[in-house]
Amino acid sequence: MFFMYEIDNQKFGEFVAALRKEKGYTQKELAEKLFLSDKAISKWERGLSLPDIALLEPLADILGVTVAELLKGERIHAALEPQEMDELLGKTIHLSDNQKHVHSGFHKMWYLFVLGFSILEFGILIWQDVNLIQKDIFVLEALFALFGAWFCLFAKEQLPTYYDENELHYVSDGVFRMNIPFIRIHNSNWPYIVKCCRYWMLGSMILFPVVSFLLVTAGLWESSQKAVTLIWIFGLFGTILGTGKYYE
Repeated sequence: MFFMYEIDNQKFGEFVAALRKEKGYTQKELAEKLFLSDKAISKWERGLSLPDIALLEPLADILGVTVAELLKGERIHAALEPQEMDELLGKTIHLSDNQKHVHSGFHKMWYLFVLGFSILEFGILIWQDVNLIQKDIFVLEALFALFGAWFCLFAKEQLPTYYDENELHYVSDGVFRMNIPFIRIHNSNWPYIVKCCRYWMLGSMILFPVVSFLLVTAGLWESSQKAVTLIWIFGLFGTILGTGKYYE
């Protein structure tokens, strides 16, 4: 039987902070050992968020406690009763399921909202100028929607541990492969890269049709199409590089 209790964020955070100070680590030093940013550690210690379930074991090892003690937010000086172990296991399962549900649900909601808005937007723009449908704008918008769907619905923010142990400049997940030169990809910067791409694609789905429509109505689309497309692509590439390097 499993008891699905919530983990006390505040108690967990205070326990992590106390253990970190006992070890003499700064937030930045602890973050580096987990390949995270010090902002993530700060959020844990303030009770604003909890670590990914995959980080519980390495975090416990670094702080010199067991995963069970981390989940309880206190040191355990005696063997746990079977019922208590069931409760802790239930907490772990609940934490994992809750993280996946909240993240996927939130991103799915935003993607569907933006997709619906962009479809409405295109409908209005085509009603204003039926010739807009003949342009390559639809192809580019479809690409934004396609990659936006991947980053919002399917992209994993937690990479396998071999990304932390090796110097890799790409991410491969099924048919998807993303190469990012000049930066090393690992669990410290990858979640921020995913967020960066997610926001860029969603923003592009809304803004690109408007910019394109203005250029079409001004008679400038044919002459500026390549330049606009390149600016959009290199803007994304530059933002990814900057984000990845900052959190590297």
